[in-house]
Order: sequence, then C-alpha cells, then structure tokens
Amino acid sequence: MYGDQFSESLPAVRKVSIVCSETKTESQCSVCFVKKGQITCWFCQAVRYCGSKCKKQQRLKHEHWCKEITKAVEEVKARAEPLKAYKLPDNSIVNLFQDNLGMLPIPSYFSGNLDNPVFLYYFARIELIHALKTVGRLNNSKIAYDIAAENFLDLMALSYNTRMRKDQVSDLM
Repeated sequence: MYGDQFSESLPAVRKVSIVCSETKTESQCSVCFVKKGQITCWFCQAVRYCGSKCKKQQRLKHEHWCKEITKAVEEVKARAEPLKAYKLPDNSIVNLFQDNLGMLPIPSYFSGNLDNPVFLYYFARIELIHALKTVGRLNNSKIAYDIAAENFLDLMALSYNTRMRKDQVSDLM
C-alpha cells in the first residue's frame, strides 16, 4: 500500500500538547522495584523513587540524562513558538497545534532546509523521545517510556494527514 493514495483521514481525537514532559501514571520505584514510586524527579519528571534512600542510590546514574531531558524539553518549547503562527503556502497563518491539526509537514533529513521551523521542532521532539527512552532503559523507569510514547503519539497526531516514508518511520524507532 506504500505509495498508494489514502482515503480521507478521520478527524483528530487526541488533544496534542506542544511537549509532554510529565505523566500521572503510577509506577514502582526505579531502584528497588518493590514499593510504589512516591518521589518524582523534580527536574525531568521521568523517574520515580519510593524514598530518599533509593533516590540517592541512583543519583549519579540519573544526573546526566536528567539534564539532557530538561534541556530537550526547553528546546522543544522554543522550537514550537514559530509553529503557533505558521505561514502556509497560501499565505494564511495558522497554529499548527490547534487550527491545522494533522497537517504538520514531516521533514526529511534530505530536504536541504535545516532552518525550517517544522524541521527544527520535529527533530527537537525526536531528540527528547530518544533521551526519554535512554532514561527508561538506564533508570528502569516505566514513566520515562510513557512520556516518550506520549511525545511520539503527539507527533503522529500532528502529522497524520501527511505521508511518512519508510525511512522516516525507522528513524523514530
């Protein structure tokens, strides 16, 4: 079916956020796996601990990636600003997060225009997803994976009316 025309898309049912940086999902402690995670990392919001003892035990392992996630979230927010008043080819101005949901053009590595605000936003969000996946793996954090998945779903909702090439899908995984 790749390369064929698709039928008209259904309307979006997902409320998209500019960036997803936290979740209300409950999870076990990322260190002991026995108790419920009560303390969420204040900076990255991607790891939970049952208490200060487990938090201290994982501090060194978590610190670098915590900073990476925090920076990535700020980068996504900054890169989203131009897309709130995005100029379409017909010269109309839309907020791609509200007015034109589903129409975020999927940038290509080979498009040649690395200054394109869509490209910059899209890849900032992909970098955030990768950082969250890394924290999920290194810190045994279910919520880091949940936040990564929410960000991925938002990108899909933002671009569901555009067509993704096979190489773009594999780049996201």
